[in-house]
Amino acid sequence: MPKSFSRLFQPEEVPKGRFVFIDGLRAIAALLVMNHHFFFSELQAPLESIFPSVVKTMLSYGVDGVQIFFVISGFVIAHSLRHTVVTAFSAGNFIVRRQIRLDPAYWFCVIGSSLLIFGRSRVHPVYLTSLPSLKTVLLNMTYLQLLDHAEVMLPVSWTLCLEVQFYLVYILILFLVQRMAARAPGQPHRRALCMAILLFPLLAFSLRRHVLWHLEGPLFIETWYLFALGVFAAWTIDLLMPAPVLFAAVALALSANFRGLDHRVIAGCVTTAAIYAASISGGLCTWLGNRVVQYLGRLSYCIYLVHWDLGKSVLRFGIRLTGMSKWPAFGWFIAANLVCIAAAHLLHVAIERPSMAFASRFKDRTYSSGAPAAGPLN
Repeated sequence: MPKSFSRLFQPEEVPKGRFVFIDGLRAIAALLVMNHHFFFSELQAPLESIFPSVVKTMLSYGVDGVQIFFVISGFVIAHSLRHTVVTAFSAGNFIVRRQIRLDPAYWFCVIGSSLLIFGRSRVHPVYLTSLPSLKTVLLNMTYLQLLDHAEVMLPVSWTLCLEVQFYLVYILILFLVQRMAARAPGQPHRRALCMAILLFPLLAFSLRRHVLWHLEGPLFIETWYLFALGVFAAWTIDLLMPAPVLFAAVALALSANFRGLDHRVIAGCVTTAAIYAASISGGLCTWLGNRVVQYLGRLSYCIYLVHWDLGKSVLRFGIRLTGMSKWPAFGWFIAANLVCIAAAHLLHVAIERPSMAFASRFKDRTYSSGAPAAGPLN
């Protein structure tokens, strides 16, 4: 095997202290979601005749990659803010950095999706449509489309709408925790107790709405339990909270399944357990360190953004070109993966990476105890 090729399968050289396992989980989550959508498409019938049952089962639950992303988000945000004193400035600084990190690539895909739909309508009158209104564009660009029940220009953007709500709610909770703990500075576990007091009721209410009432809406609360599990994991790993509190949170989530297993809750709990297991065994900085996995982890956000429109377009083109035969369908399935990864690479290099570099210039250096900044998690 050529050295240049074999290097791809060696552990990635990463900055000291980076949690490569988290990046690996990002890669897995992005591939699961992408291939779930590709499998449940116009090519489902021929693909079902090719894939073995284990692959079909994995693809059917690929949507749980979203749950993995939500847990990772809670972990990363809580870990990144673990030493930050929440003030109006630091909260604003954090929100600005997150939006600089997320917005440009997202805006590019929103505009690209709209132009793609419009262009397709000019070629195929059956898709006749018009460009969205300025109001619709602005609502989508500010993550308010779900709250206003406006047209969703990028179908996968619903998760980003919830992510922004997660950030705002967590900032508020962290602010309240710090103020509550400041009233008893002589008690070292005061912050952990206050965090548990605020998080557990929201966790229980979120599970009740999601599992028992089967509610899904534009507000964060239905999926908050996933973000909260990531927060509990981060506080435990950063030694801000005793491990039994994390175990209690996971147990509470699992107990909500007493009427039947909910694969989304299970995915969240498994992800949380995996992060904790990696932390106690020293695997956060080594597990899933393969270069290919780490490369896909870096592209995960862009893969998630581009795969719906671009991948589905490749599949539709394939159907028009070769029909519904099973082996050509498999070839177009693979081609959709490769095209989306290539497009994600270009989007990452041209837009996401410069955005990340620009956002880092605004990083708040104010911490509660003079501790060093959080590790380089995005």
